[in-house]
Amino acid sequence: MSDRMKLGFRFLWMLLAGTIALLAPAPSSARDGLHFISDVGGRVEIRHRWGGGYRRAYPGDTLAPDDRLRVAPGGWVTVLCDNLSIWRASPGELAVSDGCPTSTTGSASGSGFIRGQVDPATLYLIYPPETTIVTSNTPLQLRWNPIPGATRYRIEIDPPYPMADWVVETEEPEVAYDDVLVPGRAYRVDITAYQGDRTLTVSQENDFSVLDRDTEAHVRAEIERLQGESSLTGEGTVLATVHLSRTHDLYGEAIALLRTWLSTAPPNPAMFELLGDLYREVGLYREAQEAYLQAMEFVGDRVAVRASTRASLGVVLAGLEENEAAIDWYRQAQSDYRELGDEEKVQELQEAIDKL
Repeated sequence: MSDRMKLGFRFLWMLLAGTIALLAPAPSSARDGLHFISDVGGRVEIRHRWGGGYRRAYPGDTLAPDDRLRVAPGGWVTVLCDNLSIWRASPGELAVSDGCPTSTTGSASGSGFIRGQVDPATLYLIYPPETTIVTSNTPLQLRWNPIPGATRYRIEIDPPYPMADWVVETEEPEVAYDDVLVPGRAYRVDITAYQGDRTLTVSQENDFSVLDRDTEAHVRAEIERLQGESSLTGEGTVLATVHLSRTHDLYGEAIALLRTWLSTAPPNPAMFELLGDLYREVGLYREAQEAYLQAMEFVGDRVAVRASTRASLGVVLAGLEENEAAIDWYRQAQSDYRELGDEEKVQELQEAIDKL
């Protein structure tokens, strides 16, 4: 097993052990039912379902069942299917559906709630927002967006009955919750920002739950299975653990792992795009925008990634009611999809523009 693969699984085990503070869904992901390329050797190309020619494949690229792969002699490609099976394709021209079966893996539910909304002074919890956290260990590091002019914050956590409310004040936009976390139970978090004795703002509604023990055992078993997959490299390990976490609404693990990987690995625009997708799914549109813009910095001539990232920027900016900017990104995405030959997507984006 490679050092990077060991690092990926060691990091996830740390998450499961509760030694790393996690982040943690909103609109359903555009990536439901899609597969990921986790590793490439030699010359590998993709032809997407909407037609057009073959284009070079990269780790992190998404694949639909109707897409096709062309693997040159001596080459290979490892695909992480959306049901967490691993397909290592040999030379030849192949349909993705030849190696990745129809998924039976559930997708995340999402809340549809945009945190921060239009006003950047709106107080919202970044970690953990209305999702499940994997560990019952404490302390749990809560984090929220800083409010301009705030001199202190009051945090109140309403735990399951019969536990007493947990209340603390801090000058920083984060705090460690050091009381008991009960597996399978829900918690409510309320935050108030003050300037001196004056109330500046009160947080939006925030709830999170702790993973039940049976599901945690299942997740651990899946990790052990993936750990035994010798075909996964470091980047493939990250993609596998992200997908595993996401299917259980464990967005904190997925986001934390991606952030850590991207801080040290060579920049991969598809991985930044995935990070943006995860932020968008938890309703953190401003954080999603930042991740998508990072993807654009490194996208180069990867037209498919550029097209989907620009379209996603349109989605988040429309959600933040920045309509002119959203329309601009949608139109840029239309240009990319025309280059790719995907007229269906061009029309879909036009319908989005017409609604703004």
